[in-house]
Amino acid sequence: MGKLHHYQCNDCEHEFQFTEGPVMRGHIAHCLDCGKEKLIRPDELPLELWGYHSFDFEWGSDLSEKEPSLITAVTGLCSCGGNYSLKARPRCPKCRSDSISEDKLMTIQVD
Repeated sequence: MGKLHHYQCNDCEHEFQFTEGPVMRGHIAHCLDCGKEKLIRPDELPLELWGYHSFDFEWGSDLSEKEPSLITAVTGLCSCGGNYSLKARPRCPKCRSDSISEDKLMTIQVD
């Protein structure tokens, strides 16, 4: 089950949401450069990444290095030119900053 986080950018003060982890419809990947979301259906998940059930799942270092290219092979490049990853850090969609603050009271589980 995934989580929906609520963040505010420390640079431009934009408020936004970030979905983390698998959801009922598949896995949420994010662009490493701009943070844009893309849904990957369960049948699209690369075989090497099967068994991924939570954001805390840790792959070996060799697979961690290849993971963004495996995901981008399924999703294609982001419109900004970046690669998608299941483990991308949240970024402000307005200014792309990763200097953000989370409102932990707004974090909820999603299906």
